[in-house]
Amino acid sequence: MLLAAVNALQIAPASALAPGAYVSVAAGFSHTCGVLATGAVQCWGRNDKGQLGNNSTTDSAKPVAVNGLTTATSVSAGNFHSCAVLIGGGVQCWGLNSGGQLGNNSTTDSPIPVAVSGLSTATTVSAASIHSCALLTSGGVQCWGNNGSGQLGNGSTTQSLTPVAVSGLTTATSVSAGFYHSCAVLASGGVQCWGGNGNAQLGNNSTTQSSIPVAVSGLTTATRVSAGTIHNCALLAGGGVQCWGNNNNGQLGNNSTMQSPIPVAVSGLTTAASVSAGNSPGSGHSCAVLAGGGVQCWGGNGSGQLGNNSTTQSLVPVAVSGLTTATTVSVGADHSCAVLASGGVQCWGNNNYPRFSIRKN
Repeated sequence: MLLAAVNALQIAPASALAPGAYVSVAAGFSHTCGVLATGAVQCWGRNDKGQLGNNSTTDSAKPVAVNGLTTATSVSAGNFHSCAVLIGGGVQCWGLNSGGQLGNNSTTDSPIPVAVSGLSTATTVSAASIHSCALLTSGGVQCWGNNGSGQLGNGSTTQSLTPVAVSGLTTATSVSAGFYHSCAVLASGGVQCWGGNGNAQLGNNSTTQSSIPVAVSGLTTATRVSAGTIHNCALLAGGGVQCWGNNNNGQLGNNSTMQSPIPVAVSGLTTAASVSAGNSPGSGHSCAVLAGGGVQCWGGNGSGQLGNNSTTQSLVPVAVSGLTTATTVSVGADHSCAVLASGGVQCWGNNNYPRFSIRKN
């Protein structure tokens, strides 16, 4: 029985209608994907560019299987494309390909997964707006697609239809692709970012773009990084979170709306276990899972994407209603989703495509 129809808001979490246990979930701009324990991938929501991967361009109000994927270990949902890492280290992508973001040496959209050229040792992948990046077992990072702001990190602004190495990265442990920029965590605990910087999203106390990685000021104990549209957040070893860049809706979580070109601490977070920065410049928000299984979110909330049963923005973290067993969270444009310890998924926020299918718990 549906709790909310298409074009409705869900301001508290609701369960995704999908069989089996999820191990991860990825919220894109207007669609969502999840990896099941079996290695299959399911997606739901908007599908006009084939981003659901089921060989159609029809939106789906319930999860549909991505064609041919049975050995996926992780998935990432971008604006209008998606990518998954396979057990062998290969990467496959599907959906919009206008900038070469599928990485298969073409610019032709694909409603089914296609192999990213030359990747065989990937551990994670991050799909952004019109580019994508993958972390390799070697500690290197390779990116592909649009490069107008230097977001591929190879010292140029020329797009690439196949993966190119990010300059100088050899000890990366985490990578995340934002709208026109990308960031990586290093084994040392530092963070480096590259690409567009008009909203100070590179975190190096400037607004000058860079086509090669630059160090984010002051970070030495980062374990993960999440790149949003024009802001980023890093999880620290001690359980704190720091964010930087655009802050028009309070998505930096420091009780202000002032942009910051260097990382600032998110108010009150000391036991965070994961963090995700959203990909909407107009209503940006961020969320974190706490060590106890709760989730807190902050920033824009016009669609209920903070999950606290309201539509009022918050400049500091607020608890997502009813979540006590979350293991990971993923933030889209104006919706959010969390995986539970049970293997279930709950989502909240805008559902106008719909981005999640919901039922009574």
